[in-house]
Amino acid sequence: IKSSILIVGVYDMKKIKKLAILVMCGLELLNINATSTYAAFDNQIINEELNANAKPDHIVLTWSDDPKTTQTISWRTDTSVNKAVVKYWEQGNRENTEKEAIVTAKSFSTSVERGDTAGKMNLYSITLKNLKPGKIYCYEVGSGGLRGETNTFHTEELKKDNFKFIIFGDSQNNKINYNAWHDTVNNAYEANKDAKFIVNMGDLVEIGQKYIHWNNWFDASKGVIDSIPEMPITGNHECKDAVGDGHGQPEYFLKQFNVFNNGPKGYKGKTYSYDYGNAHIAVLDSQLYDECSNLEEEQEMLRTQIAWLDNDLSKSKKLWKFVLYHKPQYYMKKDRTNSELKGLEAIFDKYHVDVVFNGHEHGLARTFPINKGEYKSKADQGTVYYITGRSNMNTKSDLSPKVWDSYYFDPQNLPVYETVEIRGSKLTIKAFEQNGNIVDDFVIDKANPQNNTLMVPSGRLGDTRMVLFGTPIVYGKKPVFENNKWYVDFKLLLNFMDAKYNKEENSVSFKKPKVKVYVNDEMFKDSTR
Repeated sequence: IKSSILIVGVYDMKKIKKLAILVMCGLELLNINATSTYAAFDNQIINEELNANAKPDHIVLTWSDDPKTTQTISWRTDTSVNKAVVKYWEQGNRENTEKEAIVTAKSFSTSVERGDTAGKMNLYSITLKNLKPGKIYCYEVGSGGLRGETNTFHTEELKKDNFKFIIFGDSQNNKINYNAWHDTVNNAYEANKDAKFIVNMGDLVEIGQKYIHWNNWFDASKGVIDSIPEMPITGNHECKDAVGDGHGQPEYFLKQFNVFNNGPKGYKGKTYSYDYGNAHIAVLDSQLYDECSNLEEEQEMLRTQIAWLDNDLSKSKKLWKFVLYHKPQYYMKKDRTNSELKGLEAIFDKYHVDVVFNGHEHGLARTFPINKGEYKSKADQGTVYYITGRSNMNTKSDLSPKVWDSYYFDPQNLPVYETVEIRGSKLTIKAFEQNGNIVDDFVIDKANPQNNTLMVPSGRLGDTRMVLFGTPIVYGKKPVFENNKWYVDFKLLLNFMDAKYNKEENSVSFKKPKVKVYVNDEMFKDSTR
């Protein structure tokens, strides 16, 4: 009998434990679709060089100019390297088309004043220009005798109205563990090699000002973001200080992603827009509370972006218009409203934004088309708001379908991602679990509206119900309309909010004191009301 070794593989989804699988019998090797080990993606230790070395890594493609003729490439090294070179050429014709560019490093230091451990590295970024549309280019980045792997990128084709991109919801993880994010982004890319770019909807990392999270996120993203442009959106977790509950500007985010610089003053790198094919995409910064120190600053931040968006959308002649930002006003959680963001909706209505994409909730939902606060049944009558789920393992226990939801899915078992595909006048949004199972298929066809996904908002409840934080209350006494007034059961509100009413003191107490309630004695004179 020939000697043999058998190692049995295990995949425990709840604990995210993986074991490489090998079966070897004599000289035969059988590959059982093993996944990689995860030492790099849940690393708990970081050194003074932030785990960088002289060889370039954390290579990421973005756009900061026209996708048809430019490509932005960014990466890092340790501080022993101050200059680097990029070589690039048309695929299959290196001898005749190779060019190179020298890039000078910019120093990056962690923010000790915001609680991070001290560390330094060097960052590099260059935008290659005068490229040919519709071409595949190869590129290498290096320094001295050390050179990164050869990767490729694609320039946008001229007059191409058929394309696809991939969207990922929050990839944060509170245990500095980006293993599941690695699987999600790699599975999505492998299944959609025709995608032109990817978008992260904010909360890429758990603690934005703690660099070890970024170190693990970039390591987990390798093989994807160095091959296809990543167009990120900032979330509230990018603003978090390394210790405590402090928050502020997303400094690490802004230094590592070189995107379009066409946003309003004070918000560049966080608010921007770009065109691809027959679509216009505008990115906003929804972190009012996280970046501002008082209400006046929050209001000014929103006003500035509303004015910028109004001007930005007024210039676009593209058939499809998308707006992307992290926090949704059409939320999924029990009592988290983000209602101040509803101030954006007048602009969406004015220019008929087709879809608004959001993150933050870790669930997946899309609304009926909404215009001026009314729920519609036809896509050309309003804007659809789409919450994109989670791409790592952070689940939420208090999500629920709301009255504005046409579709709802709580991804408790596996992370999810979406593909957005445009074929001329037809838009298809599909949502997938990490393993490829499809969980949503949504269509807007402007040329053939009979093919649109059916959405019927009217009459779903059958009769009038009280709605609290978007949740219809289907138990208890029904609302009663008398003398031009609606009467509702106040106890339902108290139960929903985990609150208690003290009749003697005429007061309401909450376990989570987020709401101020003013009680009128008239409400309690009639015990039937």
